Amino acid sequence: MQIRSLRFQDIKTHFPIKTMLIIIGVWLVLALGNFLSIEYGVYLGVDLFFPFSVLYPSEFLWQGFIFSFLFGVAGVYCWDKVERFSLLQVLLCCILLVFLGNMMQGSFDNAFLKPFYWKGQQYYSDAIKVTDAADFLRTFEEKQDTFLLHTKTHPPFVVLIHYYLLQISGGSIVFLSLVFTGFAMLIFPIMMRIWQNFDFPALQIKKLLLLLAIVPSVNIYTLVSLDGLILVSVALALWAVSEVYKVGKVSLFSIILTVLSIVISNSLSFSGLFVIAFLGILALVQLWKRDARFAWLGGISLTISILVFLGYYYIGGYNHWEVFRAASASENRYGFMLFSIPHIYFATRLQDIAEIMMFLSLPFITLWFDRKYRASFLEDSFTKTVAYSAIFVLLLMFSTGAYGTGETARACLFIVPFIFILVRKIPAITFTIVYFLCVMQTLIMQTVGNFFW
Repeated sequence: MQIRSLRFQDIKTHFPIKTMLIIIGVWLVLALGNFLSIEYGVYLGVDLFFPFSVLYPSEFLWQGFIFSFLFGVAGVYCWDKVERFSLLQVLLCCILLVFLGNMMQGSFDNAFLKPFYWKGQQYYSDAIKVTDAADFLRTFEEKQDTFLLHTKTHPPFVVLIHYYLLQISGGSIVFLSLVFTGFAMLIFPIMMRIWQNFDFPALQIKKLLLLLAIVPSVNIYTLVSLDGLILVSVALALWAVSEVYKVGKVSLFSIILTVLSIVISNSLSFSGLFVIAFLGILALVQLWKRDARFAWLGGISLTISILVFLGYYYIGGYNHWEVFRAASASENRYGFMLFSIPHIYFATRLQDIAEIMMFLSLPFITLWFDRKYRASFLEDSFTKTVAYSAIFVLLLMFSTGAYGTGETARACLFIVPFIFILVRKIPAITFTIVYFLCVMQTLIMQTVGNFFW
């Protein structure tokens, strides 16, 4: 169904408005409770605008309003033409929608350059100080506490990527931005291939690609951020799993994808442990079902990946384990939050989950809370096993106290592909409504807010 054909009566009939209003009501109650706790001096570790961890007012530049209009028009046009478009045309639409969404910040500088240099707290600020890459890697552990906040809580390869790209381009932030953007945009063809391997209908894949491009988390945080790179690297593991499912055996290609996923994600962030844990849980579940393929996939890939990190140590002098321990200690100075600051532990766990849900969009998560519509797209048992294994691992990470400062819409962007493989079958008119409402939410968020971390 086309968006231009929608009527309010269609929304009332084919979308659970009441459920969404209840969700909004619960959100407002929680936000009010958080506000009152701040007013009365009860610190819960949660920011003022629950569940948003980072939210600043937009500069409201007039150019931004033009791009807001163009985003809305492009969003409607791409959806209404989706049945006629080829997959390549839909992929180009996805890139266009993400570009227009970020340009709602009002300028190319705001959208593509400031995330690197603004506030002087990003990896770029440490990268421009590097004079010897080999020495930086070798001495990173001993100098870890002297680096900026983001650098000292991540592996050194993030700074080195910035360093080498700046070296190649003569210090050009524009080049840095283009490389990050280009790599992050690979998420769309990768997800296309994953859905194809899981036997999703062609039209459903095209619609899902458009929805993926306009959900707030992907539209806001994919470009020019480390988390866009992590999103792609984690998605490689999901691609590998889908390949094994499709061909019925562990292939060399699936092993290469998995090794790349483990090595790249863990070289960029300690959250890369998610990939290893996910593969482990999936292997155990499938072994219970007498399917050893994923145990072989995970075991072989992990062994090769460990050899890579041993190479980091013996050749580059970099100890990944010790750097991880130091980063973990710096973020958990008071020990395990559940025992040391339990009220903050529970409040921030709630914020972590709520922020992911908010940035998936209110209309999208509404379907999950409505019994009628939830049942319509939780169909295939294997994709459910894959998705639930990933969600279980993420919740397990939350239970350890990880992501104590929130920012999970960005830092846990990698969970989005696993959620999207569950969306197999939604009634066409309901899908159109969800997409349209999601376009509206993202348009509002990108126009009035700045979510730079």
